[in-house]
Amino acid sequence: MARAALLGITLSHILLLRIRPNGAIQQAVALVAAFLVCGQAPADDTACQACVPRYWIVSTRSCPEPNPCSIETCPPDVFDMDGTPGGRPSSLEELLVSLPPGIPVCIMSHGSFVDWQIACDDSLGTARWLASACGGQQVAMIFFTWPSEGRSPLLVQFDVAVLGKRATRHGKYMADLVSAISPDHPVCLIGHSHGARVMVSALQLLGGGSSEGVTLAQPLPAPCRLRVVLAAAAIDHHWLNEGERFGNALCRVEALLNLQNRKDLVLSVYPLRRPFAKAALARKGFTDRDRAKMGWQGPKVTDVDVTDIIRYHHTWPNYYRSAAIRDLVAPYVTFADSYADVPAASGPLIQQEWQLPPPLPEHSPSLGLEPQLAPQAPIPARPIQFSAGSSIPPAPVP
Repeated sequence: MARAALLGITLSHILLLRIRPNGAIQQAVALVAAFLVCGQAPADDTACQACVPRYWIVSTRSCPEPNPCSIETCPPDVFDMDGTPGGRPSSLEELLVSLPPGIPVCIMSHGSFVDWQIACDDSLGTARWLASACGGQQVAMIFFTWPSEGRSPLLVQFDVAVLGKRATRHGKYMADLVSAISPDHPVCLIGHSHGARVMVSALQLLGGGSSEGVTLAQPLPAPCRLRVVLAAAAIDHHWLNEGERFGNALCRVEALLNLQNRKDLVLSVYPLRRPFAKAALARKGFTDRDRAKMGWQGPKVTDVDVTDIIRYHHTWPNYYRSAAIRDLVAPYVTFADSYADVPAASGPLIQQEWQLPPPLPEHSPSLGLEPQLAPQAPIPARPIQFSAGSSIPPAPVP
C-alpha cells in the first residue's frame, strides 16, 4: 500500500506539473488519480500460501552510480532465501553453484519506488506465484533489486526520469548476471514497470549493442536460451525496433511476451515526460509499424491484453496475485513449447490455443549470423478469456 500511495503521488505530481501549476480542477483530478492507483489488488491469488520455496535475492543497491562497473569488480549483495527469517547472506558464487544442471532460471526485476522491505515482500509473493505456475517443475528463482527509491515526495515527477535512467544503467549488472549463469540453463527475464527497462537494457548488451555508452566485454555464449515477460512496461513502444534505443534487445531472445494493459492509469501520463515522447509499451503494445521495423524478429514478440484483469492498476502485486496471468507466463518460465505442455497444478485457465512463437536462429550484427527461417504472421493482442468452469473473476473496477 505504501508503494501504491507513492505511485499515486507520482501521477498526481505529473498531472499538476504538465497540465497547470495550480488550480482546483487539476488538484481534484490528481486526488482521484491517486485514489484509483491505490486501489486494492485483484483477489484471485491462488498461489501457494503455505509453502515458502527457496529463492535468491540479488541486490545491486550498493553498486556504483552513475557509471556501472561489473559484478566481478563490484559483487552484488546476495541472499539465500532458504526459509529462515530474513534469509541468509550468501554470494553470487554460491548461488551459481547451487543451480541444479539444466534447470530453467527465472530472474525478476521490480520497478521504481520500491524500497528494501517492499522488495523482500514482493520477492516472496513472486516466488510463491512462480512455484504454483511451474506445477512441480524445478525452476530457480532470482529476485533482482536495484536502488529505485525516490529522493522526496515533493520531487517525484523528477525522480521518475532519474530512476528510468538508473534502471537502464543497472541493466549492465543484469547482463553480467545472465552471462555468469551457465549456458545450459535457459533463462526467463521478467520485468515490471522500470524493471522492464532494466531487462531490455540488459538484452541490448547481451545482443551485442550498447546501452548508456556501455558494452559487454564478451558476448553471451551461443547455447543460452532467453525468454522475456514484460508487465506494465515503462518503455517507449518503439524502442525495440531495429536502429532504435534497444534495437539489439531481441537478437538473443527466442520469445517475448508483453502484457498489455490499455487502462494502466500510471502509464497514461507516460508520454508527458518529454516533448514528442511515444506511448508506453504496456498501454500501446507493439504496433504494426513496430513489427515491420523489427523485420524477421517481429514474430518473436506477442502482445496479450490483460486489461480486464488488471484494470486501472499498475503495481506488481496486481500481476502476481492473478492466477490467469500466472498460467499465461508459465510456458515462458518453464520453457514449454506450448501451453498444453505446462504442468500447472490447477490446469490452464486460458481458453484459446495460445502458441509460442517458433524458435528463430540467433542473429546479431556483432556475431554475423543471418536468419534462416521466414517469420510467421504475428499474433495480435487479445484479451484473456476464461474457461467456462473457471471461478477466477476479472479484477473489480476500483
